[in-house]
Amino acid sequence: MADESANNPYFLPASESPGIVLTSQPLTGPKNYLSWTRSVFLALSSRNKFGFVNGSIPQPDLTSPLYNSWSRCNTTVLSWLTNSLSMDLKASVMYINTVRDLWIDLRDRLSQGNSTLTVSSYFTRFKTLWDEFINFQPFTVCNCTCTCGSKASQLEAQHKEHVFRFLMGLNDSYGNIIG
Repeated sequence: MADESANNPYFLPASESPGIVLTSQPLTGPKNYLSWTRSVFLALSSRNKFGFVNGSIPQPDLTSPLYNSWSRCNTTVLSWLTNSLSMDLKASVMYINTVRDLWIDLRDRLSQGNSTLTVSSYFTRFKTLWDEFINFQPFTVCNCTCTCGSKASQLEAQHKEHVFRFLMGLNDSYGNIIG
């Protein structure tokens, strides 16, 4: 059985029922997707549940003693998220079984591409999304005093990924830039 302390991500106090609504404004579509994801991030992080969204709390094997605790929390967080959706969106995700899959589905459908934006506007939107992505990804901090350069290598890899994703997101009219 999972440890019943507030630091344990499987802990659910009695006050945290499946009927909770995480955000004051429901997710309605691409227009409020970014602000909604930020509100959900803050609400779930404060409850030590964002790991269900980003995959850092993966589904245990069915035979694991943690499976029932994971399933209970996953179902509760899934309820919180669906309670924070418009009726149309709620109906479209009703049969998704994990928080992670729901999050990915919403992201894939609602995070907008650059369509007809200028490069400057696209970069501004991309940077906002990238900053959110970095905020959601755990970043290993090297506290050692060695000179192996692992932190610099990690930052360089992250920067290359950033540039690659930016270029791949440009629409076809910028094809000569992508090369």
